[in-house]
Amino acid sequence: MKRGIKNLLLSLVGFSAAPMLTACYGTAYDDYYPYPTEGEDICGYVVDEQLNPIKGIMVYSTNNSKDFTDEAGRFELVNGFGGMGNEMVTATDVDMQNNGGEFSTEVVVANRDNINNLCIVLSKEE
Repeated sequence: MKRGIKNLLLSLVGFSAAPMLTACYGTAYDDYYPYPTEGEDICGYVVDEQLNPIKGIMVYSTNNSKDFTDEAGRFELVNGFGGMGNEMVTATDVDMQNNGGEFSTEVVVANRDNINNLCIVLSKEE
């Protein structure tokens, strides 16, 4: 008899924990997903080694989003994040001398920590 009551109580406790588990795991997926989700924008800036902004740098992601930096070195890759854990972002100088020199090409990784403030530093090529 005691064993039957014990099993009954344990099963009731188990079932009573179900709403708690649903409350924890039934929330929005983004609350637990540590990376940006597909379609998020990647924003940031491109600077030289002295931290001066560089205009006219083409910045693109492997998700086929592309932008050029403005006077302040800012860029925005609309829907630039493809939804995987990391997104590769490339900054390359396509106008050569028009922005004050020829700059190196750099590839950086965008993720949850830097997706809204990605800083890319380019060195001047001699």
